[in-house]
Amino acid sequence: MVLCGYTDDPKGIAARGKYKQLFERSELKLTINNMLREGPADDETIAAQIMDAKGWDEDIYPDVLKRVRDALQRAQKDGHVVQDFGLSGCMWKIK
Repeated sequence: MVLCGYTDDPKGIAARGKYKQLFERSELKLTINNMLREGPADDETIAAQIMDAKGWDEDIYPDVLKRVRDALQRAQKDGHVVQDFGLSGCMWKIK
């Protein structure tokens, strides 16, 4: 059986995991913008503040950090935030 060029057994394809929705629509973007209005911050600090505000356990920190970084990259692409490389490392701030 050929499935879109895949020649092995289709039953061997691992199922995708269910997406775990942590934030409502635009919640993460708005939260990050509100934090950056207070002053420049790095992505790890933003993720840690979100974790504290939500009262989440540390076991989902890597997932939250990845989502924060992705949201910051999208905001940078849209021209809403900029990276500032200083003595403290990479800091994000509102443009």
